[in-house]
Amino acid sequence: NFYCERKYTTMVETMTQILAKDKAYKVVTDSIDEINMLLPPDSQLPKSPDTILFGTGNSLDSLGQINFLVALEQKIEESLSISINFMEVAANSQDSSPLENIETLTDYIANILQGSNDD
Repeated sequence: NFYCERKYTTMVETMTQILAKDKAYKVVTDSIDEINMLLPPDSQLPKSPDTILFGTGNSLDSLGQINFLVALEQKIEESLSISINFMEVAANSQDSSPLENIETLTDYIANILQGSNDD
């Protein structure tokens, strides 16, 4: 009985993680779509997990980065009903930033979502 309960709990936790990551990925890629509408075709961001958003090798200028963060914050509030101040996150990131690429950003948002679901 304990084994079955533990296995069920693990399955629920795994599904919660997958759903959180899916929701996070959707708001990130929706925000990229919004920014890409403002960019010429040859400058648009690909929606690949390793697409660099901030730091060395990114393709957005500083205004593009700010526009992306604003779009992302709005999409998160509208879609997920939570508020994240990414300007603060960017300012407080030292060595490794959760804003570095699509994968790290998606993981960061998913972790916050999972924490908000624990309440």
